Amino acid sequence: MSPSPPNSTEPNQGQSSLAQVASAGIHPPQVIGIGRRRKADEPQNDEERDIHKAALDRFRLVQTYESNWRTKAQNELNFLAGEHWDPTMKSERQGRPCLVFDKIGPAVMQVVNDTAQSPPEAQISPVGAGADKDTAEILEGILRNIDQDSSAEDAYMTAYKPAVAIGRAWWRVNFEWESNDGIDLDSFQQKIVVCRIANPFSVYPDPASDQWDYSDMRFCFVTEDVDKETFEDMYPEAASAGFGEFTGVGDNVRTEWYPEGAVRIAEYWWVETDYEEIALLRNGAVVPKAKADPNLMVAHRRVEKRHVRMAKITGMGIIEITDWPGQWIPLVPVLGEEIIKNGKRELIGMVRMSMDANLQYDYMRSKEAEAIGLAPISQWLVAEGQIENYETAWGEANRKPFAYLTYKAIGDKDNPIPPPIRINAEPAVQAISQAILAADQDIKATTSTYDPTLGGPQPEQSGKAINLRQRQADNAHFHYRKNLARAMQHDARIKLDLIPHVYSQERVMQIVNPDGSVKKVEINRWFQEGVTKKIFKIGISHSPARYDVTIGTGMSYASRRERGADQLMQLAQAIPQVMARGLDIIVRMLDLPQGDELADRLRPPDVPPDSDDQPPIPPQVQAQLVQQQNLINAMTQQLQKLTQMIEMKKLDLESKERIATQNNIVNLIVAELQNATDQGIALTREQFASFKHRLDLLQEGQSIDADVQMQQSQQQHEQGMQQADQQHQQDMATQAQQAQKPQPTAA
Repeated sequence: MSPSPPNSTEPNQGQSSLAQVASAGIHPPQVIGIGRRRKADEPQNDEERDIHKAALDRFRLVQTYESNWRTKAQNELNFLAGEHWDPTMKSERQGRPCLVFDKIGPAVMQVVNDTAQSPPEAQISPVGAGADKDTAEILEGILRNIDQDSSAEDAYMTAYKPAVAIGRAWWRVNFEWESNDGIDLDSFQQKIVVCRIANPFSVYPDPASDQWDYSDMRFCFVTEDVDKETFEDMYPEAASAGFGEFTGVGDNVRTEWYPEGAVRIAEYWWVETDYEEIALLRNGAVVPKAKADPNLMVAHRRVEKRHVRMAKITGMGIIEITDWPGQWIPLVPVLGEEIIKNGKRELIGMVRMSMDANLQYDYMRSKEAEAIGLAPISQWLVAEGQIENYETAWGEANRKPFAYLTYKAIGDKDNPIPPPIRINAEPAVQAISQAILAADQDIKATTSTYDPTLGGPQPEQSGKAINLRQRQADNAHFHYRKNLARAMQHDARIKLDLIPHVYSQERVMQIVNPDGSVKKVEINRWFQEGVTKKIFKIGISHSPARYDVTIGTGMSYASRRERGADQLMQLAQAIPQVMARGLDIIVRMLDLPQGDELADRLRPPDVPPDSDDQPPIPPQVQAQLVQQQNLINAMTQQLQKLTQMIEMKKLDLESKERIATQNNIVNLIVAELQNATDQGIALTREQFASFKHRLDLLQEGQSIDADVQMQQSQQQHEQGMQQADQQHQQDMATQAQQAQKPQPTAA
C-alpha cells in the first residue's frame, strides 16, 4: 500500500499546499497531488457518494469475475508451499504415510533465477521533433537510478515468482519526497520509486482490460489491512470500519496479526476521460476546433484525454482523494500464461498442470514406504490351541528377537501338529518403482524442466549435448521472460510519463550508466560544456519532445560485457601484436580489483584517456593536431615515393653492371687473340675466369657495386696489357741481341 501523497491537504486549511509553497517563495514541483481528507463527522457530498458507490459496485464485479481464478491460484500457492494432501485425503490415510516431495518448486525457481541473472533492460529512443539521443541517454540513466535507489529488482522478482507459479502478480510505481530517506529533511524535491506488492491477491483489476500489461484498464483496487491504532494515527479524523466490503479469495484479513480487529483500506484507482475536438490549420498548427478559423482548417478529429484519480476508501466512505499526474494507473502486472477460454481470460502458471503428477509421485513414494516398511511384519499361521499359554511370546515375535518359540506339538487325540508357519507376501515394490519413475517423467514433461537444466547428472557426456538440452528448456520457458519484458516496458512508460512532472525543477541528478558507474548531470537549465552551451530538457514545462521505450530480451549489459571480455581474450591470443594496443580495454572489461588503475598504466601513450573528468580539448589544439596528422601523412607518402625511386635506381645500376662486365669479357677475348706469348694467354684466361665468376654471382642475385667493378676491371686490364707489352719488349730485345752477335764463319 502506497503512502498518502506527501502534499495532500486537509479541507479546512483554507488554501491548497500549492498556494502555501508558492507563498513561501519556493518554485513547486509539478507533482502537487491534490487531495483532501474527510473528517469523521463531515458528511459526504454528492460526488463522494457517487465515487464510493461506484467503487463498491466495481469491486463486487471484480470479486465475482476472478473468484474462480483466485480459488485455483490459492490452491496452487498452497501446493507450492508444501500442502499437497488436502484434509480429506489425510483423514482417509490416517495412520499411513503421507509423504511430500517438492518437485515443482525447483523448476519454478530455475526459471525465476535464470531471469534474475539477466533481467530485461529498458531502452529509450527519441521520437519526433525536439527529441535527441543525448537526452534519451539521460532518461535511460534516470530510469536506472530510480531502479537502483528503490531496489526495484526486489519488486520485479517478488512479482515474477508468483507470476511463473500461478499466472499473475504485481508491482507499483509511486513518488515521494526525497526527504523520506532521512538524509535531506528540508528538501522540496521529489523522486520516483518502485514498490513491491507482496500479496498478488491484494490487487483487483478491471475485468474488461484486454492488453497484456493492463494499460487499458479503467479502474483497479489495491487493499491493505492496518490495525485500528495505526489507522487512527494515519487518519485521526476519519471514521473506521470493518473489512467485509473489500475482501476476496486469497485476500482475507490477517486476524492473527490483529487480534483486536483491523481496518481494511482500499485504494480505488479510476480513469476519467474527457473528449476534445482539435483542428489542424494550414500552417501546421493544432488548436481547439472551437477556436479554429474554418477557412484555415485542414482537418479535425476527436482526442481522448485521460485523467487518473485515486481515492482511499473504507466500508464507511472516502477518507482521501488524490489526482495522479500520469496518464496510466501506476500498477504493473506480470502474467504467466494466458489462455482465452470461452471468451474469458484464464491465467495459469507452471504449478497447475504439474500438480497431479507431483501428487501421484507423493502417493507412490508413500505407498513404497508403506509396502517396504510393512514387509517384515508377516502373519503367523497357527492351529487352534497350538500356542495356548504362549500367546504373549508369539505376539511379540515380530518385534523381539526371541531365541526360540514354544508351541504345542500334540493336538486332540494325541495327533502330532506341524509347527506354525509364516505367511510371506511379497509387496509389489517393482510395480511401485515403475509408477514412481513414470510420475517423475510426467513432472518433467509438464514443467519442461529436465535433469541437465536442474544440474543433475546425465548420460550425455559432451557439453554440446547438455547445452542443447538446457536450450530446449529455455525455449519452453521463454514466454515467461517475454511477459516480464512486456511488464517492464509498461513500467518504463509509466516512469517516463512521470519524469517530466516529478523532475521538473532545475537540479543536479545522479544517473547510472549501463556498466553500473554513476555520474552527475544538470537538467532543466543551461550549462557550459567546453565552448558550447547545452540543456537537457526533462521537465514538462521545457519540452514537448516524445520518447519511446523498447525492451531488450537478450543478455543484460553485464552478461554481454562478460562474453565480450572472453572474446577479446581469444583475440589477444590469436593476434597478440594487434591486441597489444588494446590491453587497457580488456582489463577494464574484466572488472578486476584496481582494474581501472591497471588499465591506465597499460593504455598506449598516444591514446588519450577517455574520462568524463578530463576537460575537453580546445579547438586550437584540435586544429594543430589535425595539421600535424596531415603533415605526417604527407611525409609518409613522400617516403614511399623515395623508396620506389631507390628500388628503380638499384635495378638500373645492376643492369649497367652486367653490360660493363660483358664488355670487359669481349675486350679480354680480343686481347687474348692479340697476345702471342703463352704467358699472356694464361694471364688473360685467368682474368676471363674471374670475370665470368662475378657474372655468375650477379645472375644468382648477388649485387656488386658498379663503380668498384669497373675500377677493378680497368686495373686488371691495364696490368695485363702492361705485362704483355713488357714481355713483348723483352722478346724483341732478346731477338735484337741475338741478331747483333757475330755469326761463326765456315771452315
